Amino acid sequence: MELKFGARKTPLASPDKPITAKAIKLIWIAMIVSILVYFAVGYIYMTQISHRAPVLAQDVLAKLRLALYLVSLGLLFISIKFSRKANSLFAPKKTQESLEGIHFAEAPSDQPPLPADRNSKTASAYTFLIISWAFVEAIAVFGLVLVFVGGKLPDLYGFCLAAIFLMIINRPKIPDQGLSPYSSITPS
Repeated sequence: MELKFGARKTPLASPDKPITAKAIKLIWIAMIVSILVYFAVGYIYMTQISHRAPVLAQDVLAKLRLALYLVSLGLLFISIKFSRKANSLFAPKKTQESLEGIHFAEAPSDQPPLPADRNSKTASAYTFLIISWAFVEAIAVFGLVLVFVGGKLPDLYGFCLAAIFLMIINRPKIPDQGLSPYSSITPS
């Protein structure tokens, strides 16, 4: 993937600027900070701004709360599955059975070939990790939505604490080495 600025092309990863595990960890930390920002916004809204009647009636709010709890539960299982899939792609030895159902993209023809298909697996693993974190972050957003439509602070506490707990469970478990689409790292 490349970004175009004017007539110059800037590759997102190149031999001199590899995608590193540190960059993935930075994304993970940024997503945790965003959950804390959601919590702060909801807390400030509830304690200092919200002095009006709830937007929704209590029975509708209870149904919405239940629906968001169920959706959050589904996102929990999906995020754990995506995180496990990503971490399995980082494991040094893989059998064909553990990689069934995953299709890796081919290298574009204008780039050097990828050695041993390792780098497309790494890119797929990064993608799985970030998607799993986005699902977890959505759980915190549900708590913020509940606060805005008339929920109470315990709603916000529950959703945000669950999201932070899941982010800690789904932390990146990747080797701390530079990986780029052009590197020659092969599984051992």
